[in-house]
Amino acid sequence: MQSQQEILSIRNYNRIYNPTRYDIKLVAAQTKESQKLTALSFLRIIISFETKRIHVYDAIIIDTLTDQLWDSSTPFQQEKWTAFANDVNEIKRANEELLNRISGITEPQIVNSDFERNFFYGVSFP
Repeated sequence: MQSQQEILSIRNYNRIYNPTRYDIKLVAAQTKESQKLTALSFLRIIISFETKRIHVYDAIIIDTLTDQLWDSSTPFQQEKWTAFANDVNEIKRANEELLNRISGITEPQIVNSDFERNFFYGVSFP
């Protein structure tokens, strides 16, 4: 098993310190619905990706590395992670709002084709 120092020495700075390389919509889709993403939780996700890439799955190591990297990062780097996390949260909020609006449609929809009829009447929202 690799030590934390070994893992830190082989980490890929471009993957960790460049949050824009991650697909913001994918991150939004993969985080739990109720989970509000913070910069630190986003960094933990990045560290998890990197440790899995090098076949390290220990949660304690991931948490320790996350804390070490956060504490040793510059304010600029922390700001980039914070901005990305805020963008993810905005996408999640907009998606949730849209789903709430769709589920609130109670009026029967006027349709002209079988496709539209199946679309509107074949879908049931709780």
